[in-house]
Amino acid sequence: MSIHSLENQQENHHLNLSAIEKDEILSEIKYFKDRLKTIGYTGDCAYEKRLSGFYLDTIARCKQKLLQF
Repeated sequence: MSIHSLENQQENHHLNLSAIEKDEILSEIKYFKDRLKTIGYTGDCAYEKRLSGFYLDTIARCKQKLLQF
């Protein structure tokens, strides 16, 4: 196997890893958006309001990660 072939395999592996990471981030965003819908985005009590803030912060961080792709 040539060095060029090995370099191509490594590059493809990184591209696949990035695609997997992107899919995981998108799944995470979907999960937290679904949770937000369940509690009504702002929540009814202090606990739900804290969760809502956490979910929104997490979604924002995930979106920032996606910008790196």
